[in-house]
Amino acid sequence: MHPHRDMEILTWVRAGKLEHADTMGNRRTIEPGELQAMSAGAGLFHSEYNPSSEESVHLFQTWIMSDKRGVQPGYDQKTFDPAGRAGQFQLIASQDGGDGSLGMNAEAKFLVVDLAEGKQVTYPVEAGRGVYVQVASGSVDLNGVSLAEGDGAMVEDEAALAFQASSDAHLLLFDLR
Repeated sequence: MHPHRDMEILTWVRAGKLEHADTMGNRRTIEPGELQAMSAGAGLFHSEYNPSSEESVHLFQTWIMSDKRGVQPGYDQKTFDPAGRAGQFQLIASQDGGDGSLGMNAEAKFLVVDLAEGKQVTYPVEAGRGVYVQVASGSVDLNGVSLAEGDGAMVEDEAALAFQASSDAHLLLFDLR
């Protein structure tokens, strides 16, 4: 177990399984296509580990500073239908929990997309916002810049982000203020 406070912690599992336990009494397994949204709030302890000695786990975890300090810690977990991210951005976490996303205490959005080779998708960016993109698998061209699996890009001062898949790709997008 280790502590966190005043952070929004988002965990997205791509392959394998991740076991989670925390001092709020949650004990869950996170599987591919599931998002865990944990608000550390006033403070909590948690642990995560791969329960398998044979299968590896591939996950992405990000910590976003909470807009609210000292709130009651919270936990939510949800499976998202892969059809909702096929060729289009699927909102999986947001401040208001809109469009079936999990809520968080930060003015941010977390979206995912599966893009088939040769396909394109555009993401409009509101003025004053920045976007961080992580290529979880595959490769894409982002506004003329090639990105491969494992690459990330922080983009500011762009009105739109145009993605073209060079190979089948899975992208994570964080829209931040």
